[in-house]
Amino acid sequence: MDESKIHLLFGVHNHQPVGNFPEVFERGYKEAYLPFIEVLERHPKVKVSFHYSGPLWEWVGGKHPDFLKRLKRLLERGQIEILGGGFYEPLLPLIPIEDVTGQIGMMKDFLFQNFSFRPSGFWLTERVWEPNLPTLVRGTGLEYTAIDDTHFFSAGLSKEEVNNYFLTEDQGNLLYIFPIDMKLRYSIPFHLPQETIGYLEGAKDRGIRALTIFDDGEKFGLWPGTHQWVYREGWLEKFFTEIEKNGKWLTTSTFHEYLIANEPNGLVYLPTSSYEEMGQWVLSPEKGKGLEEAISHLKSKGLYERYRPFLKGGFFRNFLRKYPEAKNLYDRMLLTSSRLSNLKRGKRLTEGLKCLYRAQDNDAYWHGVFGGLYLPHLRRENYRNLIKAEVITQGLKTLPRVTEADLNSDGQREILIETEAFNIFLSPKRGGTIYELDYRPAFFNLTDIISRREETYHKGLKVLPRGRPRGQESIHDLKKGISREMAKYLSYDQYLHTTLLDHLLPLSTTPSDFSSGSLSWLGRPPLKRIYQASIKRRGNGVSVSLSGEERIGGEPITIEKEIRIQKEYPELDYRYTLVNGGKERVSFLFLVEFCFANREEPSTFKGKEAKVAFRDLPLKLKLASDVEAEWWKVPIRTISQSAEAFDLIDQGILYLPHWRLLLEKGEAFRLRLKEVITK
Repeated sequence: MDESKIHLLFGVHNHQPVGNFPEVFERGYKEAYLPFIEVLERHPKVKVSFHYSGPLWEWVGGKHPDFLKRLKRLLERGQIEILGGGFYEPLLPLIPIEDVTGQIGMMKDFLFQNFSFRPSGFWLTERVWEPNLPTLVRGTGLEYTAIDDTHFFSAGLSKEEVNNYFLTEDQGNLLYIFPIDMKLRYSIPFHLPQETIGYLEGAKDRGIRALTIFDDGEKFGLWPGTHQWVYREGWLEKFFTEIEKNGKWLTTSTFHEYLIANEPNGLVYLPTSSYEEMGQWVLSPEKGKGLEEAISHLKSKGLYERYRPFLKGGFFRNFLRKYPEAKNLYDRMLLTSSRLSNLKRGKRLTEGLKCLYRAQDNDAYWHGVFGGLYLPHLRRENYRNLIKAEVITQGLKTLPRVTEADLNSDGQREILIETEAFNIFLSPKRGGTIYELDYRPAFFNLTDIISRREETYHKGLKVLPRGRPRGQESIHDLKKGISREMAKYLSYDQYLHTTLLDHLLPLSTTPSDFSSGSLSWLGRPPLKRIYQASIKRRGNGVSVSLSGEERIGGEPITIEKEIRIQKEYPELDYRYTLVNGGKERVSFLFLVEFCFANREEPSTFKGKEAKVAFRDLPLKLKLASDVEAEWWKVPIRTISQSAEAFDLIDQGILYLPHWRLLLEKGEAFRLRLKEVITK
């Protein structure tokens, strides 16, 4: 390979999440994925390495099979390389080792069946690096990947050292790693082609042999304004032309051909890391704002590059701490994976594993400009696949089944009850609540709702007109704002929404206290209340008795609730008894919270029942009380950041039946509620 030239290693990662809308796939194809290939075909001397995620492969293969033929022609003439990885875009360090092997094997099989080759390099999802990755991919045939230069700076390397590629190891297992140049990542395609060419020429003059750019394919046509900029105004065509014009000193190579012809810079050990922005997004709002201010201050003083190696955000896994909803989904995935790992091989297991792998798609487990935790359709699809994986691999003979264990790695005992209709996940130590309720026939988590919380980007948020940029700005630099109407919803929850959460509140409480996040409880917040639990078998059913205590003005109030479930009936029976065990009369508002993954408008009414019709499913549910209640329906809407703007998203609806109680000494209030699927 010509050592007189600098090699540009140009990588493009294309992905759409499992469960994303079909029109988004189609738009991505027409505005980014296809036109990129059309331009590349006109420049046969330019080489590019591609990664396509499994959801895209499946969609393109079904909708546009000719696209695969075009890629195969480019591959056969040596103009492109296709990289592997986990098929459904999992975060490899966060899934069980057998699933790592299974996901990578699934991608290798797909590429062999469609392109007659097996990859030796792989795309590392969100560049989430942990030091044991060489061991995780051992035996899969994968030898190299690309990760951000940020990882290398964190390891103590200087900017002058971070180029070409390196070798790392874990327990003697080797892996080659190419550092992604942040300057290139931010300039391509947002700066003029000549600027990038000038940067590469300067690197060549300093003796650098190779620089890597590997970034999202969506920035070439799908990001705000980029289709106009990259294709209609010809940025990509011009860039490839500039590469060809400067062929005396500049060339492009695939990662594989460069690796086999050149030696690495040497050995390096990298700390846990991801790309720089990810480290900011995982931080709390206070810490995130502090890091933003530190970066801005250093840039204003011209000191950013000098101190950049010492600036480090958070660790990716702390998204699971920041967002308990992501942790619930993650623990649910681990439980399903564990169950499937104990099954014998067969058609049902193969189908179940595919569902499990689809549920390991990373997007719904975190949040940033791109992360999809705030997108209900992505969370729902992950849950749907987890529930389906278990339903199609389980027999009905063992139902109802009760599991008592630490199901979410919090050091406490949870209870899981499985019937033909439901999976009921109970947490006695956190308010005696149902934190996940699945309706198995529809593979649907009825309680999949995310609570409102402050985000770093909420600080200093301004009301701005929404305009579509031309494409010369990176997503990270766009000026985004919210409408005046949207600003009304910038409120935060005081607690995590769950079902069967028992609130003891002042009689003056109103629905707006829930919608504005300004509740005042009598006694402890309900999730802090610990319930003692006992389980009994009742013929073909199960009952769970929960008992807790609260104090109102020093008077002890005993709360007992029993949950009864039958194996074959889509009905949950809740029975409450509240007793004033003190010496004085007490008055309070007793409210039981139910949350549903549904979109509805607020309302108030009185009566003995409420009906829920799910908008996106042919599913209806009824809540019924034997004591007339006042009902509040309070929508939960979040303001979250996306690639183009801020979005107001309906996360779910709270159904809040409540009763105004006046209990004398020793007096009891009894209540029976039913939750019934009526379809």
